Amino acid sequence: MRLGYRKDFWDKYQIKAAVDINLLQGPALLLAGESGSGKSYSLKGLLGAFLRSEEGKGAELWFLNYKDSLDFRFLKNYPRYFCGEQCSAGFEAFYERYNEIRANEGEEIKHMTIGCFDELPAFLLSIQMKDKKLADRYMRNLGEIMMTSRSYKVGCWITNQRADSAYYINGTREQFHTRILLTRGMPSKESLAMLGFTREDLKSETYSGGEVLAYVDGQGMYEIKFPQYNAQRVEAEILQYLSCGP
Repeated sequence: MRLGYRKDFWDKYQIKAAVDINLLQGPALLLAGESGSGKSYSLKGLLGAFLRSEEGKGAELWFLNYKDSLDFRFLKNYPRYFCGEQCSAGFEAFYERYNEIRANEGEEIKHMTIGCFDELPAFLLSIQMKDKKLADRYMRNLGEIMMTSRSYKVGCWITNQRADSAYYINGTREQFHTRILLTRGMPSKESLAMLGFTREDLKSETYSGGEVLAYVDGQGMYEIKFPQYNAQRVEAEILQYLSCGP
């Protein structure tokens, strides 16, 4: 899957040198950035790139939109889309689906299954305020999926403002195969540390919209530019691809 383009080649030579990731080898993706940094725009673009890719053919997508972001309401009639209070039922259903896939491990798995959780910490915090034990169970369930899912072509894509370890218990945060930090200007040491980056990893003095830091397992650190796209066209493509899925 095409993640984006190397910032150094783009800036120096105006060359689109692609950064690709193998989702079958590394299906878990974390997208972090403060409010207004472009997480929703970036996530939509990445979903389009995934569904167009070889790995994305026939993919089964589960999408939890706890904050009911306008950017993803185009999925409202998709059967595996959940928003607001529905996200609790959506999380339970995705976990049940994962256990079903594991139970049938002897059968050939023909497509990837991706659970996409937009602003996961906000969802978990809302559950904690009502039922701390339930929130703890959800975090344990997430950790279980993250640590065991690659063999079953299952991955979790998660967005959050802060990749705080409080929401990724028992080392779950370290299980993300691709970690992306959206930033403008210069990211703080704290935001860098949460994703395993340091100031020494930075090659640029400042970052503009659409420029991100990314760590990819087996490849290392990149400074990447995300391509711009026509939102309506990508939304239509996503719906078309999902209509052909399982």
